[in-house]
Amino acid sequence: KREDDTKIIGFIKTLRPIYDIPLLLQAFELICRKTGGEQPMLQLYGDGPLLPELKTMAVKLRIIENVHFMGRVANEDVPRALAEMDVFVNSSRQESFGVNVLEAMACGVPVVATDCVGPKEIIENGKSGIILKDRNPETMADAIIQILSNENLRNQLKKEARLRVEEKYDWNKNVILLEKSLERVLISKSR
Repeated sequence: KREDDTKIIGFIKTLRPIYDIPLLLQAFELICRKTGGEQPMLQLYGDGPLLPELKTMAVKLRIIENVHFMGRVANEDVPRALAEMDVFVNSSRQESFGVNVLEAMACGVPVVATDCVGPKEIIENGKSGIILKDRNPETMADAIIQILSNENLRNQLKKEARLRVEEKYDWNKNVILLEKSLERVLISKSR
C-alpha cells in the first residue's frame, strides 16, 4: 500500500468515448473543491484516443496536479494497481458485463459505477458497491466522497464486494453449474 494517507480514486479501462472519462474528471474536480485538507488523487490507467483531450480537460479544470495518467496496465499488474485504490470508478455509458468492476470487487475495492447493464448485474446497490442514479458529476462526486470519508462504509463495501464475487463469480463453481445445465439439456433432448 501507500506510505501516506492520500486517498486514491482509480479507473482502469481503454480511454475511449464510451467509457465517459470526462464525467469522472468533472466529478473529481468537484471532489477536489469539496474536500478540505489533503486532496485525493485520481489514477487513470489506460491508453487510447482520448488521452490528449483528457489531459487538456484536466488542465482546464485545474486538477492536473492531482490526476495521474498511468498508461496501459498489463493484465498481471491489475491487482497491484487496484490494491492502491480506495475507490474504483466505472463511468461507462454502456457496459456489456464490466470485468473491471468484478476485478475491483475481487480485490476488495469499493466500486462506484454508472447505471448500465454490466455493473447493475454485478453490484448489489448500497451493499457491495454504489450504482449511481444518474450521470450527474455531482451525484458521482457525492458517492465517492461518502466512501472516502466513511471508513465503516468503505470497509463494509470492501467485505460485501469480495463476498459477492466469491459467491457469484467463482470460476470453479460456475464451471460445475454450466456442466450440470448442459447435462440437463442433453438428458432432456435424449428423451
